[in-house]
Amino acid sequence: MRRNRSRLRRRGGADAAPGEPGLLCIQIDGLGHAVLQRAIRDGVTPHLAGLVHRGSHVLTSWHTDWSSQTGASQLAILHGDNHNVPAFRWYDKTRGSVAVFSNPADNAARELERAHRPGLLTGGRQPRQPGHRRRRRQRPRGQPYARRPDGWQGNRIRRLLRRPGERRAHRGSARRRGAAGERAGVPATPRRRHPRVRRGGLYPLVRAFTTVVETDVVVAAVVGDHIAGRSPVYVDLVGYDEVAHHSGVERPETRKVLRTLDDEIGMIAAVAAQAGRPYRIVMLSDHGQSQGATFRDRYGKGLEDVVLDACHAPGRREGDSVTLGRQGRGAEGLGYAEASLRSEATPGVAVTPGENPVVLASGNLGLVSFPQVPGRATREWIDARYPDLIPALVTHPGIGFVLVARDDDGSVVLGPAGSADVATGEVDGVDPLTDFGPDALDRVRRTDTSDNVADLMVGGRYWPDTREVAAFEDQVGSHGGLGGPQNTPFLLYPADLPAPPNPLPGAEAVHEVLVRWRDLE
Repeated sequence: MRRNRSRLRRRGGADAAPGEPGLLCIQIDGLGHAVLQRAIRDGVTPHLAGLVHRGSHVLTSWHTDWSSQTGASQLAILHGDNHNVPAFRWYDKTRGSVAVFSNPADNAARELERAHRPGLLTGGRQPRQPGHRRRRRQRPRGQPYARRPDGWQGNRIRRLLRRPGERRAHRGSARRRGAAGERAGVPATPRRRHPRVRRGGLYPLVRAFTTVVETDVVVAAVVGDHIAGRSPVYVDLVGYDEVAHHSGVERPETRKVLRTLDDEIGMIAAVAAQAGRPYRIVMLSDHGQSQGATFRDRYGKGLEDVVLDACHAPGRREGDSVTLGRQGRGAEGLGYAEASLRSEATPGVAVTPGENPVVLASGNLGLVSFPQVPGRATREWIDARYPDLIPALVTHPGIGFVLVARDDDGSVVLGPAGSADVATGEVDGVDPLTDFGPDALDRVRRTDTSDNVADLMVGGRYWPDTREVAAFEDQVGSHGGLGGPQNTPFLLYPADLPAPPNPLPGAEAVHEVLVRWRDLE
């Protein structure tokens, strides 16, 4: 062990700083705090469980913003600011097109807004993401992980062996889904689990990519960062989030992926322990996921259908209305990796101003925009033009509340039996945000100030007794809005670090905590 540690020190890069602790942040995408608690209890994650049981690390939770998705959360965690990101996708009236967060062109304005901020990774490594490609010259020849069987070359063999296994695992779990298995080309068996969604098409390949290829590439890159002694390092492991979207947050196949990620984290920690500098290892998630039958499965219609029916749309001409995510075909609906493989998820969809609104979705958050209105449409304008629309939304059993602006420059949250003034919090009748937690109004208030807020922000229904939501996308596990485990990710940090505030509200607060830990000597 000592000899290996010496070899790592000798071969470390210029970034190595012996004796000065480095910071490594490992993000398990989409893993909720309560789900991790049960995984630790049930022995699914033995490495993480060991950290908690030995007392070396402390497990706590934090609270997302209304936009509980990777784009908004990670932007705030890394840069300390996610303003003007109301959802994963939104209609940009200034450009007359649909913007998707994962597209650099659509996000250019967000980058300019944050150009003056140093960011968490200032002086460190960029976050490891799916598709990240490390230049070969950045890996010095002769590094141990590049030569050993469990290193880079060994990982290539493992990927070849594990990818067919992941596809077989998908087919096996799909077969147990009955009708969903039939749609995936797998004969049905009597055993069925609900809710379920279609998992055919590219998904088996995408699952293999995110759970095998992407994970191995990212882990190998992080090992290289340890050898070079770089800090801070931020890595995002996306396999759990991808499988949970299609299978559910705690189904057997999802827990199997979580177990694999736990093994990888254990390996990373073992390498870090032999690095030329000590590392403080922090694990966290960017959001959780809330489970439930989809909006379409529950009510027979998607959100777009409800909106256009209430608008009495004379004809649904191409370009008059756009719904990304209606069948899980939007970028967040497919997951990070699959979005990059599908032309349907290409952002910048041009929308010709017409009679019909643009309807978008991110989990159980819906966005309705009217291209013919240059600025933000108000309740008065909508009621005059589409008198049946807002009543149809607020009384729908699958919708919890609707946020809309007023002519007096204020905004209001509308529910089936009452309303709440966004600025003052004054409630008329029954508070429509009661089921969404005591801080729901603060989250709504913050989104209301976004330049990109939709004309109607539709909050999907949340059932507190079962902690379920009805996603507007074709997903078993979803995130993007308010309600349930999607809003409570986890933070697992070394016990010798200063404790974060409790509660920890919003991803920007997480950024402040990580920066403070990064700068500790």
